[in-house]
Amino acid sequence: MANKPITMIQLKRIIQLKSEGVNKLKISQSLSLHRGTLDEYLKKLELSGKSYKELLELSENELSYLVYSTHNTNKPDERLKALEKQFDYFTAELRRVGVTRRTLWKEYIAENHDGYGYSQFCEHFARYKKRGGATMHFDHLAGENLQVDFAGSPMYYIDKVTGELITCPVLVCTLPYSGYTYVEALRSARQEDLFAALSRCLEYFGGVPRNIISDNMKQYVKKNDRYEFTFQALADQWAVYYHTNLVAARPRKPKDKPYVKFIVM
Repeated sequence: MANKPITMIQLKRIIQLKSEGVNKLKISQSLSLHRGTLDEYLKKLELSGKSYKELLELSENELSYLVYSTHNTNKPDERLKALEKQFDYFTAELRRVGVTRRTLWKEYIAENHDGYGYSQFCEHFARYKKRGGATMHFDHLAGENLQVDFAGSPMYYIDKVTGELITCPVLVCTLPYSGYTYVEALRSARQEDLFAALSRCLEYFGGVPRNIISDNMKQYVKKNDRYEFTFQALADQWAVYYHTNLVAARPRKPKDKPYVKFIVM
């Protein structure tokens, strides 16, 4: 039996919530929609090939034709089919240091001049990644966590006197609730430079989060026993001074700090 049609108000609200990153369970509960009904309409919206931002800009008549019209078969356009064939390649390329989604999009659009814009490219790629397996949804509180990591590729400058090429590690710090990010190229990756940069980061944000989450960088973590960590003395002193807690991500678990990982990829 077919699911009961939803109203235009419900449809617009679905698009708004999806554009804000709200998961399907919360949308279903918020709008009192059966999950099957919600999935049916999300599939229609996905097959349109449009991003949620673009769908929000459509008129009611355009949206109505998109999801209600019997003349609209909702078949994916050829651009989407062509893009989906490259997703496995893109996934493999992202594992390489220095390769980003924007890099891949530039490569894609150079070969497909009528292809998707960057925002649509990222949205379709994100949908593909979600289909690849179950993921855990994290609810973040404002000011609760700050995720920090070094970017995969360093920056460089040239010493004017010696002509030497000097490497600069790049520190990336992200507040996952807002996505607000601080980036600084450091003189070195030594402890004194790292924690001085973290202090400048807190000054830039104008406050101190409850937790600072990092991976197992040696400047930060002294000993790692999978779920129990011993931090370097300077790291502990810094945390005491700022009244915050140090947290280390589990080894080989990038999803423990996914937001900063997304930035540095």
